[in-house]
Amino acid sequence: MNPKFDDYMILKKQYDTEYQIVENSKMNTGTVYTPKILANQMVCLAIKNHLKMNHPHLETSFMDHFKAYFSGGEMNITSSDAKMFIEVIAPLKLIDLSCGTGLLLLAYIEYIIELISMTEEKSYDWLSIILKDRLYAIDINPMAINVFKELIGELIKATEIQVEFENAYVGNSLIDHFPIDLCSFDLILGNPPYIGEKGHLEWFSPIKKTEFGRRYYEGKMDYFYFFIYKGYEYLKDDGTLCYLTSNYFFTADGANRLRNFMRNEFHISSVIDYGNEHVFETKKLHAALYTMQKKEINTSILFNMSLKPIREMKYDSIFDDNMTIHFVEDPIVADIIKKMKSCSEFRLIERFNVNQGIVTGADRSTDGGIFVYTSEEVKQLPSSFHEHLKPFFKNRSIKHYFHEDSTPYHVVYLDTEHVSNEIIQSLEPFKEKLSRRREVIREVRKWHMLTWPRKRMIFESEKIVVPQRAKSNYFAYSANPFYASADIYYISGKSSMTLSLKVLTVILNSKAYYLWLKFNGKKKGNLLELYATPLKNMPIPKFSPEQYILLEDLSLELFGEVKPSKDRIDYIKKMADVCVMDAFRFNESEKIFCQSIE
Repeated sequence: MNPKFDDYMILKKQYDTEYQIVENSKMNTGTVYTPKILANQMVCLAIKNHLKMNHPHLETSFMDHFKAYFSGGEMNITSSDAKMFIEVIAPLKLIDLSCGTGLLLLAYIEYIIELISMTEEKSYDWLSIILKDRLYAIDINPMAINVFKELIGELIKATEIQVEFENAYVGNSLIDHFPIDLCSFDLILGNPPYIGEKGHLEWFSPIKKTEFGRRYYEGKMDYFYFFIYKGYEYLKDDGTLCYLTSNYFFTADGANRLRNFMRNEFHISSVIDYGNEHVFETKKLHAALYTMQKKEINTSILFNMSLKPIREMKYDSIFDDNMTIHFVEDPIVADIIKKMKSCSEFRLIERFNVNQGIVTGADRSTDGGIFVYTSEEVKQLPSSFHEHLKPFFKNRSIKHYFHEDSTPYHVVYLDTEHVSNEIIQSLEPFKEKLSRRREVIREVRKWHMLTWPRKRMIFESEKIVVPQRAKSNYFAYSANPFYASADIYYISGKSSMTLSLKVLTVILNSKAYYLWLKFNGKKKGNLLELYATPLKNMPIPKFSPEQYILLEDLSLELFGEVKPSKDRIDYIKKMADVCVMDAFRFNESEKIFCQSIE
């Protein structure tokens, strides 16, 4: 921008810094400051998608000059072309439903101003029209709205236009009413609040009482899902929404309704998945930037962080059989996943049980154990506790094939109403806390019992134990008592099972399943999320008699009386890797690729 805008830029930089400080002190509101580079990416993809739908002949030339603008280079654009783009883009009606200090809207306006500077006339008449009735902002924070208005005031002063900016509103855009028409916006930008329902009922309860909330609420959802639905209601049929949010909804159990909505009503036309990149200074969040539209689409485009298209995918292909979303960057991975599905004899859940571990409702207090005790604390417990004590393992005790044999923790496994007075007296200091648990309030459990103790046979009988989150596909065979919390899953056999649990353990630790879970399962950053749904839906191939004999021999060696050496375990794993890949009919290049995945 030229020197006329110096005061605006100084004020903006000042508020950028100040607002980050405010944000850091109120992280429970879910507010996250949007870096300028991400704001520009959002403006770019939103306009690009609008042009693709409505002016496809301009899409390529727009991307050419915006990439130069984005990188701080010289925009290679003539005066007449700049004027033409202004006339196409400036009339668009734009809103941010959770605008904060308006950084996304300001990024849009700054781009328009840059285009104006490239014209011969350098007239700000279009800016006047935008601020009068094209640009809208809503935020629940009055201070943020005031900052945005002040920044707009500096732009008005710098451009010397005669306009009153009145379309900035304080309120909750999800439930409050504003003089704004639904289905009237061409572009919607947003970086909505990141808040889960747990611990934030005060945010969710007012919305759940409304007709809007009843229509879209689902258990375990994130607050920002509501903003996607509200954006849909405000968007024109040929409009584009562009949001920056967590990428967790791609696979989260609490986003089933949302993904179905995206499959059938509101389509993801493009995406930048930042994966493990931490794009925010003040919040550790695995983010994605995406555009959505009401118009049906055949393909969805995956971009990298330089706005370069990586891969164009058939829209239906980004949804797997369980309606989770996966943007697979490498075509060979997509081919492997497709092959594993087609070569599957059955899904795990068809012949095996998958159960969750114990939910105590209160493991420990600041002073020590409630239901979970260390070995030293156990020595101080009354004798009547001892018959209820069980070894209590942590998820970190599970690795490939094996788990640790011992644990320093014990759980008081209270799954019955009838316990000694001595136990009742020992738990009495925690009665108020334990009585607030949902199952106690509903009279499903007595106050002194575990919230969800599960059936004892889950922990006592032969099984495979799986950590809920892990760096790799850790599946450990267990024949001894193994009690653990709900962050561990238990795989046990049904009467219909055709593989032994030992053989299944060898299979599930193979490279093919690491690839499957990494690219087709759930992820939290660089960790695999081995929740019930992805576990239940793992494909199991049909093994030939020779292959099964090999796997059985490997399992007998692994889980024999003497644990094999590390070198021998590595050899067994390599043999199992090849056997499983052969069963899935991987070709040589697919085998090499699968073995290379880290």
